[in-house]
Amino acid sequence: DYPLIERFVDTSSSALYWELDSSRSDLEIRVYRDGAMARLGHSHVIHADQLIGRAVITPDNHLGADLLVPVASLVVDDPGRRLQAGDEFERPINDDDRTGTRQNMLAETQLNAGEHAWLRAHIVSRIDDQLMVHFEVAGSSFSKPVSASIESSGPDLIVRGEMTLTHEQLGLSVFTAAGGLIRVAQSMDVRFELVFQKRNQYWEPLNKS
Repeated sequence: DYPLIERFVDTSSSALYWELDSSRSDLEIRVYRDGAMARLGHSHVIHADQLIGRAVITPDNHLGADLLVPVASLVVDDPGRRLQAGDEFERPINDDDRTGTRQNMLAETQLNAGEHAWLRAHIVSRIDDQLMVHFEVAGSSFSKPVSASIESSGPDLIVRGEMTLTHEQLGLSVFTAAGGLIRVAQSMDVRFELVFQKRNQYWEPLNKS
């Protein structure tokens, strides 16, 4: 469900309610190669093919939102996205390598998709262009301020931003190969554009376990 929204929003209030439009939203993660033999590895572009989310703005301008990402929807190294991502990602990757990278990402030692089907982010407060976001990833959780722009355009509420996260923050180990000579860098870059559409009434909670 959406506990952090439910905590401070009264269903009888005059708050504004919004539903995420997954088809017009985007979440992209760029993960970089590292290590003494990094030149033999690849940097990777990961994006979510499906996003679920809801947001609310209270009469006193309090913004809250919940974003859920099905781990199974994560796509690794889409060729078009690699071309757009720049020189670091220009080296082509074949289908077998893409499949292997995705399997490693979903494995028990990483996102552990068998036990944790969802990635979650909760916007719990806003001060100017700073959002306080609470993350839940593979059984670990932490909070982080994130810079973002928030735009209201007709029936849409658009939240755009970017941030740097680390494997340590996410509670994930760094993937290594060749005895650690090839490894994934500790830091990763995350870019997002979330498009919410206004709802005319309070929405019913969704259960996502």
